[in-house]
Amino acid sequence: MDTDISLYATRYPQRPSPEEVMQSAVAAIGQRWPDAKARRDELISVSVNDGPTPLVTGYDIQVNGQAMATFTFVAHQDDWSFKGRATGPAGDTPVNLLAAITFTTSLPGNRKD
Repeated sequence: MDTDISLYATRYPQRPSPEEVMQSAVAAIGQRWPDAKARRDELISVSVNDGPTPLVTGYDIQVNGQAMATFTFVAHQDDWSFKGRATGPAGDTPVNLLAAITFTTSLPGNRKD
């Protein structure tokens, strides 16, 4: 699917709110892709097994002249802050769906090992 997915788990000394983590991620997107445009279509975020529903944001970007979309997910569980990023072809809803499912199922307590 030509999609890159990154997952991060961080324990901050003074944990910021999920909204603050998302603001930081959005600022990083703006630095890397100054022409990024907020997606106007429906964004997909899911919760599993009574876990948190992640915050989600999406932007249309250009990568090497190709229309792409990048999505960011943020959720907190216990002392941990989790962030996920997926970047893939624009207009490809499965990229957002794949990212939402991958991120949510990676959270502790949501995996079925």
